[in-house]
Amino acid sequence: MQKIRIWQVSRSGETHRQVTSLEEVSDAEAEDLLEDLLVQEPDMLMPNLKLVGRQVPTQDGPLDLLGVDEEGRLVVFELKRGTLRREAVAQVIDYAAQLNNMGADELAEHISERSGEGGIRPVGDFREWYEENFPNEEADLAGPPRLALLGLGADEATRAMVSFLADSGVDITLITFYGFQRGEEFLLARQVEIESGGPAPQHKWPTKKERLEALKQNARALGLWGLMEEVRETAEDSMERVVYVDPTQSKYGFYLQELTDRGNLSHRIYAGAWLDQNSRRVALEFGERAYRVANEAVTEFAEKHGAERAGDWTRLWLSSEQDWEQIREDARPVFAAVYFGWKKWRESEDQKEREEPAEE
Repeated sequence: MQKIRIWQVSRSGETHRQVTSLEEVSDAEAEDLLEDLLVQEPDMLMPNLKLVGRQVPTQDGPLDLLGVDEEGRLVVFELKRGTLRREAVAQVIDYAAQLNNMGADELAEHISERSGEGGIRPVGDFREWYEENFPNEEADLAGPPRLALLGLGADEATRAMVSFLADSGVDITLITFYGFQRGEEFLLARQVEIESGGPAPQHKWPTKKERLEALKQNARALGLWGLMEEVRETAEDSMERVVYVDPTQSKYGFYLQELTDRGNLSHRIYAGAWLDQNSRRVALEFGERAYRVANEAVTEFAEKHGAERAGDWTRLWLSSEQDWEQIREDARPVFAAVYFGWKKWRESEDQKEREEPAEE
């Protein structure tokens, strides 16, 4: 196995130099420090890396570290407390595949609900956090994720497997660390043994600007862009501009913030305006969360205008701006009721949290 050694060179007199070999500490001593140090200083892994998860639960076990690199790409880190062996290669591929198979919304919720553990700063709503940290319209949450193996050395079988994957175009990195003792100081050496740029990423998560442009084009093709904008403006005005409006290529989603089970703030959808390209209509939608906070107002509105139930959504179909003008004044108080009901619910939830006794 490849090893790194370090010598301390100090001057003794004007011409003489004293060379001292530094003692390599045991793996056990380095293991206790390594993961905490990496969380504290992510730049030890990659420049400008932002960590968003530690020991993230997955269907096959915890993911050691999850980050976003300076280009806005997800990076999956598998850390072995000791020598990296071939099992670590299979694990990092498995974790990355699970994340890559998630849709953008599922992935955002997955990360949002699991951030804030083990010294990682909580990101709250991951989609919003991502757009704030990578505002450049060309920055993208792209897939598949990058892979990185970290350990206190690696065996030859692992190096051979990682080299093969890197040569085959997989974006994978192998990093090894070595600990040394100098008096009371602990020194850590880092070696990037194998690194691949990988193929150009296939864009998975378009920016908000790109999603809005796609929605605009689709709605204009059907002559429904004016209607979509009328519904959006009414929702924003009625919900006192607190609502977060998120576009997709076929929908305006109206979101309000909730606390997750882990205490992080995350946006949850309450209502929307859905563009159905098959029927060439727009559906004004209210979801289960809207019923939870404003049941009477939503129910009365739905019954009055003959809305239909479709799974968790109540939908009222609109074919033109004239249809919207006929119901707009009834829709305003419903949006307002959802907003004030949500506000009251949030206040009660915050009060419950304050009153809960601290765990001993």
